[in-house]
Amino acid sequence: MLTQNKRTIKCHLLWRRLSLYTLALVATCLCQTVWAANEALNNVNVADTATGYDVEIRHQSPMQYLSHNPEAAGNRVKIQLRQNASGQAKQSSNTAAFNWAAAFGVPLEEVTMDELQSDNPVLELNFSKDVKFTVSNSPDNRMTIISITTPRPLFTGPAPERDTTPRNLITSLKGVDPDMAELLDRANKAMLDKEHGRAVQIFMRIREQGNVDIQPPIQELIGLTRENLGQMAHAKAEYNKYLTNFPNGDAVARVRQRLSALNTATQRVTDSDKIVAQPRQDEWRKQIYGGFAQTYYYDQLDTADGEKRTLRSALNNHLYVTARASNSHYDLKASLSGLYQKDFEFDGEEDVVNPHQITVEGRQKDWGLFARAGRQSRSSGGVLGRFDGVHAAYELNSTFTLNGVFGYPVDSQNKEYVNTDQQFYGASIDAGTLWGGWEFSAFYIMQEYLDITDREAIGGEVRFVDADKSLFALVDYDVFYQELNIFMLNGRWAFNSDTSVNASFDHRRNPILFSYGAVQGQGIQYVEQLFPQFTLGQLYTFAENRNATTNTGTVGVTHQINSQWQLSGDITASKYSGNDGTPTNFLGVPIEGIEGTSADIYYNSRLTTNNLFMDNDSMIFGLRYSDTERANTTTLDFNWRANITPNLRINPRFRIDYRQSATSDDSRWQTRPKVRLDYKLRRRIRLEMDIGYDWLQDSRTDYTYESAGYYFSAGYRLQF
Repeated sequence: MLTQNKRTIKCHLLWRRLSLYTLALVATCLCQTVWAANEALNNVNVADTATGYDVEIRHQSPMQYLSHNPEAAGNRVKIQLRQNASGQAKQSSNTAAFNWAAAFGVPLEEVTMDELQSDNPVLELNFSKDVKFTVSNSPDNRMTIISITTPRPLFTGPAPERDTTPRNLITSLKGVDPDMAELLDRANKAMLDKEHGRAVQIFMRIREQGNVDIQPPIQELIGLTRENLGQMAHAKAEYNKYLTNFPNGDAVARVRQRLSALNTATQRVTDSDKIVAQPRQDEWRKQIYGGFAQTYYYDQLDTADGEKRTLRSALNNHLYVTARASNSHYDLKASLSGLYQKDFEFDGEEDVVNPHQITVEGRQKDWGLFARAGRQSRSSGGVLGRFDGVHAAYELNSTFTLNGVFGYPVDSQNKEYVNTDQQFYGASIDAGTLWGGWEFSAFYIMQEYLDITDREAIGGEVRFVDADKSLFALVDYDVFYQELNIFMLNGRWAFNSDTSVNASFDHRRNPILFSYGAVQGQGIQYVEQLFPQFTLGQLYTFAENRNATTNTGTVGVTHQINSQWQLSGDITASKYSGNDGTPTNFLGVPIEGIEGTSADIYYNSRLTTNNLFMDNDSMIFGLRYSDTERANTTTLDFNWRANITPNLRINPRFRIDYRQSATSDDSRWQTRPKVRLDYKLRRRIRLEMDIGYDWLQDSRTDYTYESAGYYFSAGYRLQF
């Protein structure tokens, strides 16, 4: 029975073939220096806008925006985010850093995500020059958007392949002319739905009825929307009208660039036939980009008895490659991203192969069709992370999109395998922007393990966003077990430009309720080992009994004291319900339940500043106090980052924790100083090194234990 129903199927050959196919496709694509939407590791996307660029950072799990510093301009920006405990538990590393090859004029050099294993990750973007920017989050908190205002380089290639209307410009104009707010919302929806003809009509109506201050940006938007429609002659006329009517307007330089680009793109009339040759709409635009990184890690622990123990000695090799080809009708993309960790401490027995993403995808723009196949990640539509399978979508109209998904969840313990014992299929429908900023989605999903029901759920999402506030709600209900899996609600409200409040509530099964969870406490690895001894009803009862719930709520405030200093803080309460025991398990031994806890309270405060000791430095002071049922812990945190030279950056950090047991006199001191050096050897090559020390003193009633740990990492990252 067990040999016939093996847990997973080895697929090293499959992954090798997929990798070869992907790289073969990559090799066939020629890199062209044209502007298009670019990505790195499928986490960072840069889009052309009327005022500069939008940098979109997609998160593996929702992260709520708290604050950013500096407020509006500089050559770097630090963004404070918040994630719940379930999000940080999934992170395998505490830092993620991506080089950005600014081959298309984007003044972005690097994107870094720090403190991924904490409640409050820090997202930092470094620019190649001073820029103006604004920061916002998508309503579902799965994307952070940094809108950069900067003159764009002269565009001489094919037209951008996506809507070039800035994400925040239209809605920001509501403050310029409140009487036009309703029309601006309608225009924004039309642009998001790519109904550019309707958007032009609305913009022209605003131009006729709006006040004097709104005229210049609306005039520019009319020209830009004409460009999106392919009406180049009309676009030129609108841009010329802007230059004539508003010779001192804020966007004069940008409009001149766009007008010059349109004139350059139009080919001369030939002497033979006197026919103007227009750019071919079916011409393929191709590009290839990616990167490779190698980092060596070494961790050592020195115990009180003088023993030196190596905890880690490994080399991480990370490769990511993306090839893209598109024209006016199709958009094709192939992506490969993976990690190979070579272990030196255990003679290769702990080597890790993690094919993070291997996908091919295509979009038919005219028909609204989309499909992606391979190893991928999805966090909506009832899908809970990475899977091997297919996601397809069809745009019914400008408002509604149908989605279908089929796949095998990736086993977190065996990432190099395709887990064919578990499979799911589902469908969802998304409703676009309605009623001035509301979005909705609903889903059904069914998952099976071998021949038993593993999970069957329905649910949906509600999103709302405008210039001052945002709201996101998620419900996931298991109709098979008749239990609420997830209820999530979070929002943010900016009272003014200096002060904002954020709040969230998260109720979820811990872990998410699956029938496969029946193995917990059984002393076995596979559910099918229980089949001969227990009925299906008993298995489902085991899964429910071993499942608990966690409720977490947070309220926070952020205040911009002045252009240099920012203060923020939040309070989080979390409660674990515990789970039930089971009279007997696979071995005939009772399984004891786990008691629930009283509410654990966490208090966080952060003081952020920049340009304190030198130009362009940034610093975060953090103070955290945890009041839990088991212990009270105080944490002090210091993080400073500065450019010593244009190519050398230093980042010292220091953290100290004091933990006092709530049930005894036991206590613990722990200090963790660390310094990170980052040197830009060449434009696309960076050298990195981390050196850290970890000292711990654990005081018990009858003894005191001390240990010291040293850790070191060094490597390089290159971009192509």
